[in-house]
Amino acid sequence: MPSFEETQWADADSCREYLEAADHYVVERRTLLSVVASLYRKFLGVGSQRVLLDLGCGDGIIAETVYSNDDTLRAIEVDGSPEMLDAARKRLDGVHNAEFRRQTLQEFTATPCVEPASIDLVASAFAVHHLRSDEKRALFGVIPAVLKPDGFFLNVDIVLPDCSLYEDWFYELWGEWINARRKRLPSEEDYRGVPSQARENPENQYESLGSQLRMLREAGFMDVECFYRYGPFGVYGGRTS
Repeated sequence: MPSFEETQWADADSCREYLEAADHYVVERRTLLSVVASLYRKFLGVGSQRVLLDLGCGDGIIAETVYSNDDTLRAIEVDGSPEMLDAARKRLDGVHNAEFRRQTLQEFTATPCVEPASIDLVASAFAVHHLRSDEKRALFGVIPAVLKPDGFFLNVDIVLPDCSLYEDWFYELWGEWINARRKRLPSEEDYRGVPSQARENPENQYESLGSQLRMLREAGFMDVECFYRYGPFGVYGGRTS
């Protein structure tokens, strides 16, 4: 893939457009986030002063979601875009224990900006799919080293079907959801073309769910699973030993 500076995420207007429109074309965005919060409550526990590392944090919505369940959380927000980090600072203004670090996913893979075995939950949302397959594998390979024992990694992202028969239908489901939401919540913008635009965008390196789960297992994660899926949108992850 091109360097970060050559992608749309280095452009302030592109970042702003995504942040304003995400709820209109990210299928069941709030449900996806609620799955992250539920797993956190169940397996990491509220009031335990856990540490969240949010990779490709965008506007900090994952940290906000988890913090709303546990105000003892310490959040480390990492993104390559200064515009996204500024948006995260605004969203997390009321979070008393949040840190912000500028680093791309490739830079994190080469030199993680956190100490080894210091994180309880590494989470990411709609960032990993910008990496090539070999870059995903490399990123997944370094995450276990920054997690504490029994720590978790969760990725909220695009997950294509393992069987190509269903791929066109998955994109159609995406479009149907956008259209249904548009009827319920009219918007001045028309997002019905987003699925085809995303599919054709060379910056999006979408891969099947099965291949991404295999990468996690190869990286040493245990209890690897897909926790939620709606067409091409899913939440998957695993646990360290």
